[in-house]
Amino acid sequence: MVRSISCLLFVCWFCCVHAQDEPKIIVFKPESNDQSARGFNSDFQNVVRLGLFEMIYGDVSLYYERALNKQFTAEIGLGLTFRDNFGGLIFDDDGSFFTETIDARIGNSFSLGFRVYPEYLFEDWYFSVELKYRQYKWFQPNLEGITTELDRRSYFMPRFNLGWAAYSDNNVCFDIFMGVSSARLTRYELYAYEHQGQTVLESYDWSIIYPRMHIGMRIGFGF
Repeated sequence: MVRSISCLLFVCWFCCVHAQDEPKIIVFKPESNDQSARGFNSDFQNVVRLGLFEMIYGDVSLYYERALNKQFTAEIGLGLTFRDNFGGLIFDDDGSFFTETIDARIGNSFSLGFRVYPEYLFEDWYFSVELKYRQYKWFQPNLEGITTELDRRSYFMPRFNLGWAAYSDNNVCFDIFMGVSSARLTRYELYAYEHQGQTVLESYDWSIIYPRMHIGMRIGFGF
C-alpha cells in the first residue's frame, strides 16, 4: 500500500516537472482592421468633393460619397445655382451672364448616384449612374409695359458616366468624368403688366427632352 502511494506521488511529481520544462507557445491574435474586416480596400470610406466644371453652368455643388463595399459607393450632392450660362447660350434666351438686364436669383441643385469601381475603391476607372436636377431663377424687365418677369428654368437629367479617380497620401481626392444624359428642360415664366390701372399676371410653361453630353471634374478629401 505504501509502495503504491509512493509510486503514485512519484508519477505526479514527474509529470509536474515535465510539464514545466515543456516550451510554452503563445499565440497572438492579430488585430483586425475594421475596413478589411468589412471588405473595404481603401484607407477611408467617405469622400466630400466640390464640383469644378459645374461652375461654368452656374452650379456650385458639394458631393458626399460613401462606400457600401469594396466596389460600390453611393453619392448625394446639394448645391446652389445662379445663372444658366450654358442654357442661355444653347437656347438663345435670357439666362446667361451675357444678359446684363437680368436680376439673377439663387436656385438649387440636387443629385443622387451610385458608382462601381472594378479595381480599387475610390481609384482608377469607374462607372456611375446619376440623377441630376438643376433649377435657375431670375427676374428680367420687359420693354412692352410689363414691369417684371420671373423666369424659372429647370433640368432633370438621368446620367451615365465613365470616370477616373485617384487620391494622394494625404487623402486629397481627384475625380474626372464624362457621360451622356437625356435632359428634360422645363421653363416657367410669369408676366406682370399694367392694364387699365391694374396689375395683371399671366404665366405659361413648356418643356422639351433632348440628348446631352457632359464632362466634369471634382476635387475633395477622404476620411
